[in-house]
Amino acid sequence: MLNIVTLTTTHFSKYMLVDRKIWFETWSKEIDYRGKCAYFHFKYAVDTSKSMDIDDRLKTAKKALSSFVSEQTSKDKGGLVSFGGTTKVISQLGTASVREGSDCRGSV
Repeated sequence: MLNIVTLTTTHFSKYMLVDRKIWFETWSKEIDYRGKCAYFHFKYAVDTSKSMDIDDRLKTAKKALSSFVSEQTSKDKGGLVSFGGTTKVISQLGTASVREGSDCRGSV
């Protein structure tokens, strides 16, 4: 079976298209993605441009980011950067408890 998707966009974003069923089946399994690594450092970049106001995109992005952060361990660290018309460092690398309430056009 051949599936084709075509998308025309007016900006230079990158997108990944996945089969939702296969994605959830794959990532719902217990995966030891940490291996020997005890912790990770993440830098979260959130698009805060006006286009994110369409269909509550920013709200959806915040919810996804919050969900991701809540799954991190106490040794993981992350920082938050927003970009739109300008780029702004919202928070430097810190633990999840430090990042809670970080502001990115409203709390994350």
